Amino acid sequence: MPPHIRQRLEEETERFHHPHSVDEDLAAASKRHDALLHSKAEHAHEQVEHAKQVAATHTSDPSHSVPTKATHNPDDIVKVKEQSVQEKRRHVEQQRAELGDLEARLRRADQIEQSLRAKLGTRA
Repeated sequence: MPPHIRQRLEEETERFHHPHSVDEDLAAASKRHDALLHSKAEHAHEQVEHAKQVAATHTSDPSHSVPTKATHNPDDIVKVKEQSVQEKRRHVEQQRAELGDLEARLRRADQIEQSLRAKLGTRA
């Protein structure tokens, strides 16, 4: 093989060389994703605990009387729950899109790796 082509092949091989397998990349991405979800859950838990502390500090003084009858429309609760469900669905769709993108990138990396291995196998 001519030296300039060999050099070019070495450069391209180095450029597309991935030190980790697709499975290792997927495991690392999954680990980062799990850590992010854990962090968000932990933050939400901290917010709930803070809200509990704030609620505990409020006085039950009768001068701050609270009406005994519901002042809201019972349908409001349903609307809030529906909004919560919609928000969670959007979040799940976003995560699915991110996962799909990651899977596409991993498939592309695998194709490149296979292509390079095939080229190296035929020219070596």
